[in-house]
Amino acid sequence: MKLTFTTIDGKLFTLDVPNDLELENLKAYCEAECEIPAEEITLLVNGNPLTDSKKTVEQYCINDGDMLFLQRTPSKFHGLSYG
Repeated sequence: MKLTFTTIDGKLFTLDVPNDLELENLKAYCEAECEIPAEEITLLVNGNPLTDSKKTVEQYCINDGDMLFLQRTPSKFHGLSYG
């Protein structure tokens, strides 16, 4: 299935993925396209964040041709220093 992704800065890209692809792997595909680390990617469908990394595209009821919003969410340890 073909999915289109858009980012807050207006970048747009399309990926052809299997419907049994898990969210964690979908984020890895996105990382390769947009150079944002997979662990910092939040994907949203109709404004709802996808949070279960083991759920598949199909289980999220995402269909061929759907558009997903890709948002960068810095990891909780980003920028923290210990010392």
